[in-house]
Amino acid sequence: MGTGIIYGHAPYYTIPSYKKLGFEVPGEAFMEVGIPHRRM
Repeated sequence: MGTGIIYGHAPYYTIPSYKKLGFEVPGEAFMEVGIPHRRM
């Protein structure tokens, strides 16, 4: 069984916490339910 890449997204203001945990944050911000998000 191989490993794959799993993508998620999170509100923009939570990104610093996720980066400290080692998540990568590619791409630009986008709006979802009126809140800026980033893909992770």
